[in-house]
Amino acid sequence: MQTSAIRYRVADFLKQHPPFDTVEMPDLLRLAERGRVKFHESEEFIFWQGGAHRDHIFVVQQGTVCLVEQADAQERRRDILGAGEILGLERFLDAPVYRYSAKTASDVVLYALPADDFAPLLDRYPSLQQYLATHASVNAHGSAGGDLPPVASQPLSERLEPSGPLVIGPDALISQAAAQLLRHNAQALLVADGEGGLRGTLSRDQLLRALAEPNREVATATVAQWMSADPPVMAPQCTVSEALLALTGEASALAVTSDGTRAGAWRGALASGDAALMLADDPVDILRAIDASAGVAQLARLRARAEVLVLSQLVNARSVEWLARFSHRVHQRILRRLIAQDPPAAAEICWCFLGAAGRAELVTPMAPVLAAVTRDRAALPAAIEALGRILPALAECGYRQPEETLDPVLCCATLDDWTSRFETWIGDPVLSGISLARPFFDAAPLDPRHPVWPQLHARVAAEVRARPAFTALMANDCLEHLPPMTFFEDGVVEDTGQKSNVFHLQRTAIGPLADAGRVLGIAAGMVMGASTLERLRAARQLLPQHESLLRDAEQTLLVVLYHQARTGIREGSDGATIPPAALSRPERQVLKTAFRSLTQLLEVTAEWGWQKQS
Repeated sequence: MQTSAIRYRVADFLKQHPPFDTVEMPDLLRLAERGRVKFHESEEFIFWQGGAHRDHIFVVQQGTVCLVEQADAQERRRDILGAGEILGLERFLDAPVYRYSAKTASDVVLYALPADDFAPLLDRYPSLQQYLATHASVNAHGSAGGDLPPVASQPLSERLEPSGPLVIGPDALISQAAAQLLRHNAQALLVADGEGGLRGTLSRDQLLRALAEPNREVATATVAQWMSADPPVMAPQCTVSEALLALTGEASALAVTSDGTRAGAWRGALASGDAALMLADDPVDILRAIDASAGVAQLARLRARAEVLVLSQLVNARSVEWLARFSHRVHQRILRRLIAQDPPAAAEICWCFLGAAGRAELVTPMAPVLAAVTRDRAALPAAIEALGRILPALAECGYRQPEETLDPVLCCATLDDWTSRFETWIGDPVLSGISLARPFFDAAPLDPRHPVWPQLHARVAAEVRARPAFTALMANDCLEHLPPMTFFEDGVVEDTGQKSNVFHLQRTAIGPLADAGRVLGIAAGMVMGASTLERLRAARQLLPQHESLLRDAEQTLLVVLYHQARTGIREGSDGATIPPAALSRPERQVLKTAFRSLTQLLEVTAEWGWQKQS
């Protein structure tokens, strides 16, 4: 690059593309100053797999470059790069040599930038470090839509009063507690016993209930009469989302101590009322309002309110896990209210979620798929009638119905009939059509305490243990749908080389992840009733040599669920497909790294399954 004009032209080009778009122009000009422009005709190699790193990194200015893996005298494309994308970054990821060969697929113009000039920028710009890290592991970039963590991902220590915990004695009057809460504008107090130990918590909600009690003299009521004697206790490093989920049960406040036990040093208290101050809405209040709802119209408003809250907090992949758990509790509470409005016989049935709802991964507005298990055949008509009423009621609540729905008669069966079905699927998976039965292996009960559920789970688990070939076949079937190879020019390129303008997120990413998780979960004893995250985490004990890969798979799941939820809520759909043009280049890079991780997981799962059989 001989002239100043060319230097500025290169810097202007770099400024248009990540990660250089975050670098200041003087630094880009210095980077371009010692660079060179290189031209390659089609079908030329820029560098070779296994070769020593060149002195430059290469930015594609125009044309197309393929990254090719060469093995057994064959070439296999691993990625396709276009304008603005970088070649040779693996040198900064401790790779001793080039992982793939770089081969031109057209006439190509490259900007060759000195690696020694690029390296100091990594120390100056965290954005460059983040971009680089996404090429190594999807776990290195969990944000996928925002660099700052949402409030719900912050540790509790950042949300506590810096002045220390508010404490009151159990013998103090309710009026004294109210005065202390008002003075400090707080939502809850810690209650100390006479020996300095933690006795309980008292929240504003409890004070209001005390005032509303018609048969008790409020003026002489004490804190001990209205406090929670056994509140949840959490450590300061726990996240706000973990605390909010803990408050969705019966507790109106929780205590925060130094070690998460009642014996730890006190740090403060958090009440459900704090949620509205931290988030766009109060998730605890939404769930409690669902429990007290009077009809379907009110449930529809509350479901919409929950959806608005989820979308407001869905700022990156790190937020997905707690929002999926919150959404699952919304589905549970709504279904319970609909059952409560049905004839009493409906409450005697063991209701189950299937598929994504059973895995607690349903964050889009689609209706949960339901099944019913009855003790005997006499209860079947009531179950079928109840399901026939519940499904339209879910639609009235604002849930979208899938294009293909299961027949209520098929989804309602006795315990013995369900056992027989699972025995058929497990005993003869090919002829029985196991691919269509997979959602039933994701079944999760609305009420785990229902006496029918442990019986069904035990029977299915015993059948799986008795037939190891079933797990092997399910593992091999994980290779049925593979993730795409890459994104290129607002399209998605499959492993076969076919290009599409639609990214089939559900079929090529979420589905395969669920399939692998299902197999590994079954092997770990989680035959049903577990999420994909729980199954992958349990698999770390089965495959300790692949712990890093499994952690990447967990993050991959959160990334793809983030995109599905964001698309589905905004469009009012299942979010199963996304146009690649709707994804930013950083988002595409995270997904490309996720594709590689997912492919490795599927291959490991398939190989491991057959090894277990033999």
